[in-house]
Amino acid sequence: MGPVQLRGSDLMERTSEEGLVRRTTADTVGTAGIEMNDMSSKHTHESSMGSSQDKSTTALLPTTAPNGAEETTLAPQAEPTYKVYKRRWLGFAQLVLLNIMVSWGWLSYAPVANTAASYFSTTPAAINWLNVGFFFAFVVISPLTNYTLAKFGPRSSILAAAAFLILGNWIRYAGTRSTPPSYAAVMVGQVLIGFAQPFVLAAPTSFSDLWFTPRGRITATAITTLANPLGGAL
Repeated sequence: MGPVQLRGSDLMERTSEEGLVRRTTADTVGTAGIEMNDMSSKHTHESSMGSSQDKSTTALLPTTAPNGAEETTLAPQAEPTYKVYKRRWLGFAQLVLLNIMVSWGWLSYAPVANTAASYFSTTPAAINWLNVGFFFAFVVISPLTNYTLAKFGPRSSILAAAAFLILGNWIRYAGTRSTPPSYAAVMVGQVLIGFAQPFVLAAPTSFSDLWFTPRGRITATAITTLANPLGGAL
């Protein structure tokens, strides 16, 4: 076939269509370019904001301050000084002796259970209950011990233990000297001595913290606490 000849009207329509396509393509490319420029400027703005934030953060840190800036340093604080008193040894000796005496009251009948049973006209099992009653008293009085130490301090705890020990031992003595010997009185005295034990076992820590320096607290607490098993051994 030969070449197709277009009429003038057809040629003008085709030319206008090609121009419209070219214009649409240019508009699309231009819009994409504008969007890319907006994204680039936004990224640049965010980067500049991040840089300014980093700079402001860096400026607030003394270790990364720019040259010429003054760095803030904390002056070392002086260690606290403690003042101790010689009378602390009196309370220390009281705690040691009280712990020893509590153990004496606890185990005084255990080595001579058969002899004590014959003396009180009872059984060795009943004599062993004196030791059990001692521990029951320990459990009952423990909450009061914690309250006394927290509210009134170690001095009140020591006084309470001394009062229970004196009262309990005198009642036990009265029970053994009565005619006939009273096992019930001995049990009451044993329970009172049991009330004294948690007061003297819990007091050493508070006492040493209040009256001794940090270097001497561990030793003071250890000696006063170990006096309790020492009394049992004696």
